[in-house]
Amino acid sequence: MSIHRLIVPFGIATYTSLLLTVLSGVFIFKMHFRWLKLKTHIFLGILTFILGTLHACLVIFFD
Repeated sequence: MSIHRLIVPFGIATYTSLLLTVLSGVFIFKMHFRWLKLKTHIFLGILTFILGTLHACLVIFFD
């Protein structure tokens, strides 16, 4: 498997993680869901940042 084949899955994972981060923020701060914790929102934000950085590095360095 070449590195080029990882670019698209990392992009899809990044956008999915970004969508989940935004939705968790809306659910926590606008809809006041009690079962969804701020720690989950922060974890999703960090995960989104890491996935986005890995995706950008793959595009910049290997494309």
